[in-house]
Amino acid sequence: FNRSMRLFARRAGFSLSDHGICEASHARGVGRGQRLWTGPPIAQQHFLEEKDIFDFLGLTYREPSEREVDAVWLSETGVVPMES
Repeated sequence: FNRSMRLFARRAGFSLSDHGICEASHARGVGRGQRLWTGPPIAQQHFLEEKDIFDFLGLTYREPSEREVDAVWLSETGVVPMES
């Protein structure tokens, strides 16, 4: 679940980690160094709880015990699960 949420955030132009969320830039390839996020500065956002990050990304909040990569999550994020 965490990896798929981080991928979703990355595709939206952010870097998401256990420490927080910040604007991302292309690390390599076409557009290297170019900012992905073009909205208001993320520093203006106030993230007091995990739910605030879900809301910011436009995702439905899930309690930790409900965080499974299931059909609902896949349809909401469009993230394709990795093969094990």
